[in-house]
Amino acid sequence: MVIDWILIMIALASFGYAGFSVVKKFPHAASINVKTVPEHRQTVIKRQILEDKLKRDLTKRWASLKSFVLGSRTRGTGQWFGKWYDKVRDLEREYRRTLGKSLSSQVRQSHSINDLLTAARDFLDSEEYAKAEAALIEALKLDEHNVKAFTLLAQAYRVQGKYDQARETLEYILRLTNSADPGVFRSLGEIARARGDLRSAQDDYLRSIALDPNNHNYYLELAEVYRLLEQNDKALESAQQSYALAPNNPKILDFLIETSILLQDKNRASEYLAQLIDVNPQNGKIESLKERIAAIKATQG
Repeated sequence: MVIDWILIMIALASFGYAGFSVVKKFPHAASINVKTVPEHRQTVIKRQILEDKLKRDLTKRWASLKSFVLGSRTRGTGQWFGKWYDKVRDLEREYRRTLGKSLSSQVRQSHSINDLLTAARDFLDSEEYAKAEAALIEALKLDEHNVKAFTLLAQAYRVQGKYDQARETLEYILRLTNSADPGVFRSLGEIARARGDLRSAQDDYLRSIALDPNNHNYYLELAEVYRLLEQNDKALESAQQSYALAPNNPKILDFLIETSILLQDKNRASEYLAQLIDVNPQNGKIESLKERIAAIKATQG
């Protein structure tokens, strides 16, 4: 009998510790700044974060607890806890059944989300930002972890100059993707650049490149930041990395010509101009660029 009670106390203490461990993590979810996100999203984001942690922690601890108690030599205690465990499992199944959706419902929901995302993109293209936000919020009601919806929402905030909301939304995407989305860092770089925080923009673009070193846009946008920082040598180097990935891109060639002119490098500027003429002979800047390069020759001659 004494052993039974000891086992009961150990089991209860273990379960209590599991609950404490989960509750102890709650402040992390509460730390999300919800003042700048829609009201309904506050609830679903916090709920899902807490729910995920709770499920992982309690599932693990229940498994070890059941193994310990049911393996005990004290048959009465084991049977009592076995019944208790079964009741908890029944509650879990009921919980999942209530919150879960049927396969057909999920398919319909997927179509609805895709329709809403398509509508949001159309609204963004037509600069109807309030309608775009409304469509995206509806999509997030259906799937509060939809990264595409959050990404478009951040874009809607950014083009309206709502940089704080845009940055917060992007930072939440990083939580969802475990900081492994180079496009998010690119967007953060765009926001930092728009706000005049060029050092932060530089860091964000470097992180996007670290995650995806084969995207020529990241190198070119980093080069643009370097040029704004008046670090033209670094700007040229980054633009050349972009050029290596997309050698026939007129925008990259134009940037290389402009930067070469700033560095008074007439030979390099002439080489890139010849390539620009080959790939984009209708470019309206060609004659102007020729004159500026000729001026470099005159100065050096």
